[in-house]
Amino acid sequence: MNQLFGENGMRNIKTLSILISLMALVLLLGGCSTLKYLDGSQDKEVLEFCTGEKLNALGETPDMERRRIEIEQRAKQQVNSEASKRREVEKERSGLLGEVNTLKKDLNALEEEIASVKKENRGLKSDRIKARLQNIAVKIDLDDVRIKVLSGSGSLASALDMVKQLEANGYKVERTDLAPSTDFSRDKVFFKKGNDSTAKKIAEKIGPTAKAAPMTWKSEFDIIVVTRNKDFVK
Repeated sequence: MNQLFGENGMRNIKTLSILISLMALVLLLGGCSTLKYLDGSQDKEVLEFCTGEKLNALGETPDMERRRIEIEQRAKQQVNSEASKRREVEKERSGLLGEVNTLKKDLNALEEEIASVKKENRGLKSDRIKARLQNIAVKIDLDDVRIKVLSGSGSLASALDMVKQLEANGYKVERTDLAPSTDFSRDKVFFKKGNDSTAKKIAEKIGPTAKAAPMTWKSEFDIIVVTRNKDFVK
């Protein structure tokens, strides 16, 4: 070799070998990016050289572009899912608010109805109390009044019929007898002073044929009812 190249040639070959080895080592340690500094290559050119693949406008390899698209799609799906959940929550919230408003209206209506019922109950209670007091007063009046029934037809049958009618209306008859005469064209309810109201009520119970009149004689009875003689012509 020394005879072919000479001593200087051998030295140059050794130097070149060393440089090649150093460049290989630099490329091995620094990667493809070393080319940028060796020959001024652009990043895109360096990446295409190292990967052997054509890059897109964003400087991505097909694999990088695919992964980016997958990530973007997953992100979009997640955003859509969250938006859908928010819409569902808002819809459910609106439904609940509607139910709450409906319940409030029903509650107000119920409160008004309760107030109305309470008012009616107070009125009914008052009416019941008044009715009971009236019944008590009537009962006291009936118990205090002494009544006798006389037959003005000459037969006790009409007097007994009158007794049944009076007792059916709550009156208590103490005695039954025949009237001294039979010239009564209508039923008469004679009353002692202070019993005119009771006498008029009895006459109303008997019917349109009865008439109340004051008692003109002394008697132990407060009311004396005389039945009419149907055959008597005045």
